[in-house]
Amino acid sequence: MIKPPSWAKNAKPTLHGWKDARTGELLKSTKLSQADIDAYLGKTAAPAPIAPAPAPASTEWVAEDVDGDGTIDDLESLSKIELEELGREHGHELDRRKTRKTLVAEMREILNS
Repeated sequence: MIKPPSWAKNAKPTLHGWKDARTGELLKSTKLSQADIDAYLGKTAAPAPIAPAPAPASTEWVAEDVDGDGTIDDLESLSKIELEELGREHGHELDRRKTRKTLVAEMREILNS
């Protein structure tokens, strides 16, 4: 068990050593583990909650004909990078230096041909 310096009984333990409780001044530099600090302060370690694993992000975009009229309405919501990837899936290389509006128009031509 750790003990504060004999000349500073009200010092608080930190990971970097003992600090003055009022001023925060480092009184004695030493490495203390978090487990030792918790034991000194009388804290019991609560088990860490187990977070569910995040679902893998899908990078695949599926074009849908929402209206049934043969056009793809979701192209407007795609970013330039997503439009470029979709173009590559269809064998076309889009130039991201163009505006997103232009890329959407080019993708519409590619998908409707």
